[in-house]
Amino acid sequence: MILDPHVHTIYSIDGYSTPRDIAMLAEKGGIIIAITDHNAIKGSLRASMISRRIITGMEVSSKGGHIVALGIKEPVKKGMDASETVDKIHELGGIAIAAHPFRLRDGLGKKVNSRFDGVEVLNARSSPKVNKKAQEYYSNAKIAKMGGSDAHLLGHVCSCCTRFEGESTEDALEAIRKRKTEPVGKELDITTIRELKLINFFILVEKIAGLRYGQNI
Repeated sequence: MILDPHVHTIYSIDGYSTPRDIAMLAEKGGIIIAITDHNAIKGSLRASMISRRIITGMEVSSKGGHIVALGIKEPVKKGMDASETVDKIHELGGIAIAAHPFRLRDGLGKKVNSRFDGVEVLNARSSPKVNKKAQEYYSNAKIAKMGGSDAHLLGHVCSCCTRFEGESTEDALEAIRKRKTEPVGKELDITTIRELKLINFFILVEKIAGLRYGQNI
């Protein structure tokens, strides 16, 4: 089965898809999708009411970098140290994954340790060079190796994802805990990434101007 553990909706400041969009895609595609909006959990909770193929979660901005929290039902406060963020995620019964560790500004770099449940070594919006660095550095780390699309548009979901054995959201979470995961997929090409950054900028402007709905504005 395929899991995309890193997907954004309109509840992210630069997201475009609705929770319903993602839930219906999970149903039609027979895949598991985790909705992980920036510092917001409402979108994932809404989608989970539509489809059992949705894992609730969020992408938390810790002081050290971004951490994806999976399987939680309550929000985790942003701005805490990475270790505090991981502890809080575990306290809520969730799973902590270091997102795109070697991406500038919002990656944890070499600070991902065994307190984490997983690390994203394949991110569709990162360059092949950045992903290769993550794969090489964390190749021997005793945590799950993950692939995620980091999709902000519906069409990019599952461009990179994680393969696991099982059928349900519970199976997916258990596979991460047991480190029985395989990152698969391919990064978006550089032209698409540049276009996406421009699209994200205009989405942000529209939300600020009140022309598009956005939870975090």
